[in-house]
Amino acid sequence: MRLSIPLVSAALFVGVCTSAPTGFTGGHASFSYQNGAIGACGIANSDSALIVGLSPQRYAQSNCGRKITVTNNNNGKSVQVSVADECPSCTNENDLDLSVGAFQQIAQLADGYIPITWNYIS
Repeated sequence: MRLSIPLVSAALFVGVCTSAPTGFTGGHASFSYQNGAIGACGIANSDSALIVGLSPQRYAQSNCGRKITVTNNNNGKSVQVSVADECPSCTNENDLDLSVGAFQQIAQLADGYIPITWNYIS
């Protein structure tokens, strides 16, 4: 006697197995003044630019210009930023260093260091 699995069940099973994570968690965001310096991606940006530096574990030249959504876990506010730099002081692979302008979109500068969730959107 042969057993057969209905096609619908097999399709549902495959769908569950191939789901991808929706974002990176367990990280924190800080901010840095740009001071006219050229970032690791080779471009100087203003403090008001909506940019981010990735941790050394995640930074690669191929990520330059990619868009990221960053969400402050304390208040739910989000900002979209572009990768423009590396963050050598980010020790957790999911930490990010935001520009002043980006940080102010989701927190007060006095907060300094906030828990975040983030994901690539491009």
